[in-house]
Amino acid sequence: MDTVDVEKTEKLDGLVDIFSLRKIVSKNIRFFMIERNVNQKEMANRCGVGVCHISLIMNRKRLPSWKLLTEICNILKCKIEDIITEKDKNDVNVSNVVQSIKNLLVS
Repeated sequence: MDTVDVEKTEKLDGLVDIFSLRKIVSKNIRFFMIERNVNQKEMANRCGVGVCHISLIMNRKRLPSWKLLTEICNILKCKIEDIITEKDKNDVNVSNVVQSIKNLLVS
């Protein structure tokens, strides 16, 4: 399965908890899907996963795997940083966040 389901508030190198990350990822994927006029069915088909899989991510129940996140970004023509960081917080070192999240999703 291409999702990560972590039911604990473990901090990613002290930067963000899993529940906050789910919210950020969901919000940003939704933003880019609207901007690029891509619906959940189309996203699922293009990613090779079920619509319910995308729905779980969009409803903050799961995080995409690193592989799926990369595919979503390719489809939406955006960077991973655009999906995993909040738009209004510029004080966090993005490369540290990306590496932390990659470590979590790959393991």
